[in-house]
Amino acid sequence: MRLVLLLLISVAVLFAVSTSGWAWQIPGSNNELLNWNFEDSPIIGYDGFGRPIYGGGPWVLGNWIKVEMDGVQLLAANCKNELEPSGLWMYQIVDESTNPLWMDGGTQKYVDLVAKIRVAGDYNNSTVRFQLGWWDTDFPQKPENLPIEDGKPVFPTSGFHLTDPVVCAFAEPNVWYSVNPFNRILLPSQPRWMVVYVEFNQVDAETVWVDDLELTSKCIPEPMSVVLGVIGLGSVAGFKRLRIK
Repeated sequence: MRLVLLLLISVAVLFAVSTSGWAWQIPGSNNELLNWNFEDSPIIGYDGFGRPIYGGGPWVLGNWIKVEMDGVQLLAANCKNELEPSGLWMYQIVDESTNPLWMDGGTQKYVDLVAKIRVAGDYNNSTVRFQLGWWDTDFPQKPENLPIEDGKPVFPTSGFHLTDPVVCAFAEPNVWYSVNPFNRILLPSQPRWMVVYVEFNQVDAETVWVDDLELTSKCIPEPMSVVLGVIGLGSVAGFKRLRIK
């Protein structure tokens, strides 16, 4: 029994050390966002000067969000309008079961989101807001695109959870900043379907850019599964001791 207790303590210490030593992205997790750097954005048309017009897919873009060449980051998403309170957003619904760290018996999940942001112009009053949402139910198919009312996506009223917004500001203009709005937050469940929601907030006639979004996660197994696994290790260790004697 002492061996099992020591193993449990060791696992807890190892987990604590490994989590505190993480860099931004969670090791072993793939980026669950598709077209995360907008380099794979499809061309949906051309403007009057023959320049390509990009779609955001699978990002859903608000009316005032465009995917354009930045010059430093190549393609990125930007917003140049704040005259109307609608269409200043983008979101993507992701399937987290494709993550190699997914566990069918998981009960909780660590989630991490990083991104790059930049503003051209007034940086004192410009921000980018990030939110994460998730469904309790593991739908077999991807949930339908969120309905749009008054120019904004409408999130479900039941069986859906949405974090408080995390606001990221700027220290100076025309500089790309790496931000970590959600740093290993612990979700109380292990959802299959999540939403990454981004809102652009800038002074009139200024431009806010967002690029290189990376969503990584790590499932936490059911506590009893961990105990049984540790007991199994203890049994193996005890068996080896018996053989040595």
